[in-house]
Amino acid sequence: MWSKIARDMLLSLAIWMLAAPTQSAFAWSGDAHQLVADLAYERLTPAARSEADRLIATQSANVEGCMIENFARASTWPDCVRRRSGYTQTAPYHYINVPITGSTTVQDDCQEVGCIREAIGRYERTLANRRASDRERLEALAFLAHLIADLHQPLHVSNNCDRGGNAIDLILPSGATPDLHEAWDDHLARNAMRGRGRRAIATLVTQNATRWSGGDVEAWSLEGNEIARSFAYGALPVRLACGETPDAPLMISNAYVQQSVPIIRQQLASAAVRLSELLNTTLSR
Repeated sequence: MWSKIARDMLLSLAIWMLAAPTQSAFAWSGDAHQLVADLAYERLTPAARSEADRLIATQSANVEGCMIENFARASTWPDCVRRRSGYTQTAPYHYINVPITGSTTVQDDCQEVGCIREAIGRYERTLANRRASDRERLEALAFLAHLIADLHQPLHVSNNCDRGGNAIDLILPSGATPDLHEAWDDHLARNAMRGRGRRAIATLVTQNATRWSGGDVEAWSLEGNEIARSFAYGALPVRLACGETPDAPLMISNAYVQQSVPIIRQQLASAAVRLSELLNTTLSR
């Protein structure tokens, strides 16, 4: 009796693990997403801002517990709804598993269920389509505000056969024990925004807007993948082969944490510039 129950439980667990998303359940911290959104909103043209505000005012995409009250809140809405009925299929849209070894292109690594590259293109087309419903376009606006920021999180465009860093346990100087993916999503991002960090990121937007304009989703993805290769993974205490996990959590140095600060600030700033540029173009069609 018990052996059969145990076998059934193990089988169910194995099926769940195979079906589970290969990336973290969340992305940049909510504060980081809202900062990118705020900085992008400041750069919208009057016409683009007016249309964004109009869509948000319709309240047409509100789900219980997941409300879009302003543009900043729109940027976190996709994480809020991703486990709600009708939205579970969106989980793979937040990342793409581009290897950190060998040569690859972003096109090579989009699963049949979708990925961030495919999702951004689809939501961009929906937002530009004035025949689509307000709800469809508002959801597209929210996903674009969120996914462009996700695209600039290096562990959302990288993989070392370890679920985007989720299998690599760390111990940070603060004593926190996240995995590598969570460290970049949350702990390191919050550290980069602490104190004068937000002001520094806003200054980067102003100083580098022209340099960061242009490009496309593939180019931006490969920028993040290079950061993962050279630093997020490359500066770890040990070099890990594809699928290799350390026997014990990796001790992360203060140097790693401090060196991540300018990288994360640049990624958040460039995400704001590119999001504003995409929306200025899309909402003007």
